Amino acid sequence: MKKLKGIIAIIGILLLSFSFQTTVAQNNAENAPVGELITIKVFFHCANGKATLEQELPKKRGIFSAKANLQTKEVVIDFDPAATDKKHIVEAIEQIGYSTEFSKNKKSSGCSH
Repeated sequence: MKKLKGIIAIIGILLLSFSFQTTVAQNNAENAPVGELITIKVFFHCANGKATLEQELPKKRGIFSAKANLQTKEVVIDFDPAATDKKHIVEAIEQIGYSTEFSKNKKSSGCSH
């Protein structure tokens, strides 16, 4: 019986240790940029546009994440400079349906709810 309690205690300690290490690794990964950051002014007007940019941009080649600010209309993009560049990021934003400060044809995108 003592042996069983000892084994259960060891398993519990190992599980707690693994859980702590996983949480620390996740927190570090979430807080640190993976690549290079660029901030681009994008002409979007609503929470739907913000959500669309944040969900769709990371699907594009070389883009890790995007964080859009509804008040400033700026999107901070974390990207791999070996896989993409500003020109391709602007093109990706335009493909999603929005103009940027670097777009040749600056047009305001309407909101769809």
